[in-house]
Amino acid sequence: MRNLKNLGNKELAINELKSDKNNAVAMLTDFQNQNKGVLSNAVITLKDNYATKSFETKGSSRILEGFTPGYDATVVKKLINAGADIVAKVHLDELALGGTGTHSAYGIVKNPIDPERYAGGSSSGSAATLNKNISIAIGSDTGDSVRLPASFVGVVGFKPSYGAISRYGLYAYASSLDTVAYFAHNVNDIIIASQVLFGKDQFDMTSVEVDIKDVQKAKPRKVVAFDFSDQVDSYSQTKYESIIKKMQADGIRVDLIKPDLKVLRLIQPIYRIISFSEASSNLSNLNGVAFGSRSEGDSW
Repeated sequence: MRNLKNLGNKELAINELKSDKNNAVAMLTDFQNQNKGVLSNAVITLKDNYATKSFETKGSSRILEGFTPGYDATVVKKLINAGADIVAKVHLDELALGGTGTHSAYGIVKNPIDPERYAGGSSSGSAATLNKNISIAIGSDTGDSVRLPASFVGVVGFKPSYGAISRYGLYAYASSLDTVAYFAHNVNDIIIASQVLFGKDQFDMTSVEVDIKDVQKAKPRKVVAFDFSDQVDSYSQTKYESIIKKMQADGIRVDLIKPDLKVLRLIQPIYRIISFSEASSNLSNLNGVAFGSRSEGDSW
């Protein structure tokens, strides 16, 4: 049976979150969790776009100030059932639209390594709060909203396959792309989080059952890597080559291929067309009538 390698320290984590040096904390939380399980005493921060019936869920948007959902997201329920201590809800790019950590209505989320650099987004607060006193930080990933900030702050970020985890209670941005995703300090702890969170859910018809109970460590025989040597700076290329050399030294065959840049350059505009059109539909209920605050204006 796997155990968390980084359990965290709740008392120290809360003290650090109170100081909030990186402007990452939306609110401190105390779920009064008495459950025992594989995540007992694990310290968790939660992106503030997951529904929590005991705490506001604002999505880092002023329009949802004061809004408390009437239920807990499936992810929140599973974490609590597994014994986790969710100690804070954290900021994000507003309603998860953004990739830099600079678009929260409550200010820029700073990179904990270098406050002059981006934390990445949209799961900026999750990435910025993950330190040795916090076990796992829950985010969400539509385009690269966990993977990008993970690379910016030097931790492990994982986006599971679409449907592996229920999205019930996750505020929708682009429903065909949205995925529950998370940060940890190592792959072992990512696996444990996945074993807790994976599974089909009656409240999310896109969810499926994925067998992740018996994950075995294995070494690939061959890896294909893109050759971007003429597209990146020398520092990045040197780091990239060092990883390739490590794999080769371990007996792994690495085949370099030149990517078709014309195809790669189509990814972002296609992503934007899909995600923005879905967002315009999903967020249309924030109209001050169904959900959200309302104020007088000149034209509405």
